[in-house]
Formats: sequence, structure tokens, C-alpha cells
Amino acid sequence: MTNSTFCCPVIAKTALVLLRIAIGWHLLFEGLYKLDTYSTSNPWSAEWYLQNSEGPAAGVFRRLAPQGLPLERFDMPTVSANWLRVIDRFGRFYKFNPDQYESARSEQRFFEKRLQANVFNDPQIQSIIKQYMSDKEVVPESRTTSEWRRQSAHRQRLRREVNIYTEKLKIQLYELLEPEQHALGPLPRGMVAIIDWCVVGGLIVTGFCLMVGLCSRCVALLAAVLLLSFYAAMPPLPGLTAATDGIAHYMYVNTTLIESLALLVLATTHSGRWAGLDLIFHKVYIGFFGDTEQKTTL
Repeated sequence: MTNSTFCCPVIAKTALVLLRIAIGWHLLFEGLYKLDTYSTSNPWSAEWYLQNSEGPAAGVFRRLAPQGLPLERFDMPTVSANWLRVIDRFGRFYKFNPDQYESARSEQRFFEKRLQANVFNDPQIQSIIKQYMSDKEVVPESRTTSEWRRQSAHRQRLRREVNIYTEKLKIQLYELLEPEQHALGPLPRGMVAIIDWCVVGGLIVTGFCLMVGLCSRCVALLAAVLLLSFYAAMPPLPGLTAATDGIAHYMYVNTTLIESLALLVLATTHSGRWAGLDLIFHKVYIGFFGDTEQKTTL
């Protein structure tokens, strides 16, 4: 007998196995969904997440995406300058000809008019911008909890509105490419591209291994570290964007942190041996080397 098999009641082991499979499915599906977007004109990227990271570790994450588009001011001159940088990046990589540059600027002017008419001319948005800029002038230490939450909600709303049109502009820029330019592949994003593939690959691999119970303890620890990095980039601290997510509201603790803690708990168990491929490999190991584990009680 080994301690991994007879450590706790069957109902406890069953609950932990189900928890492992549920988290594994969540991570696997997230990874596959993100991977599937790479076959579309709007592939998923951690770029926006890094650019808009907040909290104590914000500086570290933002340096990973130095080409980020600053949106601390919400007005047309700021957006126009940002979009010009987007066009410049496309033009330099794909070697736009003069006609393509002109078409790109025409697309920019079109979306500027749409953004101005549908967003910046909206009385509600104007009121939000005015209140947001007023809140920014308040010394952080002097802000009340309600002011923090209001500023966070306003920043989230305004960024979302601008990003919608930014992504539409990027899609149109891709439409301007000639076949030989398309052959160059997607616009490189430097370190961001590496991070994107690490995130997607990490989610798929850890999710699959958790589901089938393969190297479950090590994988649970790696998955916890991955999720904790997400938490560090966007912690739900008072007044920050992550404190609100649609109709959900958080204070210090959100679902990412809870899932990370659950993975750390799983990393202390041998759930993969109770129901998973770890059981097979463990039996093979015992067959060759014998049971070297000391009998302990978890």
C-alpha cells in the first residue's frame, strides 16, 4: 500500500479528482479557443492585457509590450496619434506602397469619423470623459472607494469603446495587403508574440495534462504559476479595472486567484494516481524500482 492511495476518504479523493478535471477542461478550452482565433483576421493576443496591466507589477508587464498604445487621455488627437503608429508599423513591416499608405490613411479618417460620431459626440461618453479626467486630477491617497470604483468603471468603458475601432482599423489594414505581403505572415509583435504562444501553449498543455492526470502535481503547480501571473498583471485592487468585470465585482480576490489556490491544493496531492495516467506510470516505476515512498498521512 502507498500513502497516495490510502491518504483520505474516497469522497475526498473523488472531489479532488473532479476539481482537477474541471480546472483542466477550463484551461484546455481557453487555450483551444485562443488558438482557433489565429485562423481569423483578429487573432487573440496578450498585447492589450500587457499594455493595460495595473497594480504593483504594472511596470514589469507594460515593458513587455513597449509598442503599446497609451490611452490615459481619451480624445481624438490621442487616438489619431496612436492609429498613425499602428499604420506606420504595418507599413514598415509589409513595405506599403504609396497607394496603400493613402488607403490606410483613408481608412483611418473613416474610423475617426465613426469614432467621433458614435463615441466622442455621445453626451453620455462626454460626461464620462469629463468625470474621468476630473477623477485623475485627485491625489490617489485622497480618493474615496466610490471614486476609485467610478474611475475604474469609466476607464474600462472608454478603453473598450476605443479598442473596438482600433481592432476594426487593423482588420482593414490587413485587407489592403497583396498576396505576397500576406505571405509574410502576421505582423510580428516581438516579445508579445512569444508570450502569446507561451500562454496558449501553456493553457493547452496544462489543461490536457490535468484532465488525463499526467504529471498532475508538477502540472498543477505550473498552471497555478501561469494563472498567478494573470492575477499579478490585473489584480482586482480597489479602483482598478479588474475590480469590475461586467456585472461582477471583486475586491482583492477574483476567480483567477481562487482557481490558482485550488491548483496549489491539487499540487499537494497525488490525484493523478487516484484517477489518471499517473497511476499507470507509478505502477511501472514500482515494478522497476519498488515502492520507495514512506507511508505518511496527508
